[in-house]
Amino acid sequence: MYAINKCKFFADKSGGVYLPCKVGASVYVNCATWGVGIENCKSIYIAGECFCRAEVVSVIKTKKQKLMKLKAVTKTGKRLFKKYCFGSIGRTVFLTKEEIEKAEERERE
Repeated sequence: MYAINKCKFFADKSGGVYLPCKVGASVYVNCATWGVGIENCKSIYIAGECFCRAEVVSVIKTKKQKLMKLKAVTKTGKRLFKKYCFGSIGRTVFLTKEEIEKAEERERE
């Protein structure tokens, strides 16, 4: 029998995994955190910062953390992949444009 480790991301602490978004969902990623190649992506500017739209391709669970693999497509059709931990949601990865604006307002206060 295997012991189930409780995690702060469990919605009701019963042992089930709560995912903040579904595989296939679109998210917004701060371009400054992506790295090389992202400058050719279709970007949007919100509150003076550059964000690109990416798709959640998969969710990966390691011994230490849970990751989501994201895919962004450049203007030329090239696909770029990068992994972000769940903890980056609300900091560098946002589920909606409204969440970006709310985070900007919180930083100003």
